[in-house]
Amino acid sequence: MSYTRKRGKTHSARWRDAMSIQREAGGFQHRRDAAAYALEQEIKAKQGILTSASMENLTLAAFVEHHWGPSLTVQRQTRDDYEIIYNNHLHPHLGNKKLRHIRLLDIQTLEAQLLQKFTPTGEALSETYIRKIINLLGQILKSAELN
Repeated sequence: MSYTRKRGKTHSARWRDAMSIQREAGGFQHRRDAAAYALEQEIKAKQGILTSASMENLTLAAFVEHHWGPSLTVQRQTRDDYEIIYNNHLHPHLGNKKLRHIRLLDIQTLEAQLLQKFTPTGEALSETYIRKIINLLGQILKSAELN
């Protein structure tokens, strides 16, 4: 059930996402605009579409830089590994794509491209390393979905 509330001179839209987490977006001048936005977000949540107001228009690169990266709580070496994988493999292929537009086909295409890619020494990327890249992308996308 979506609803609105007045906050000072503006109105806020409130709704629950697909995981029943309450979300809120503010700054609406009119109650009817807030109510319409809340209802739209609730419908998207029921359809399984990414509904976080702040994430809806973010690219993968913006999310990684401003949300996912700063919130990581891992060892320094792990962080460095993630950064290398992201910069070398994920950012060039999906960095400019909006999170809400990343689909299974994009991930499958990335995986196929990685299978054709070679290291600087001329060796093909190992299946284990490719799995590590895809798993990291999965962690990032899961984090975006929960935010």
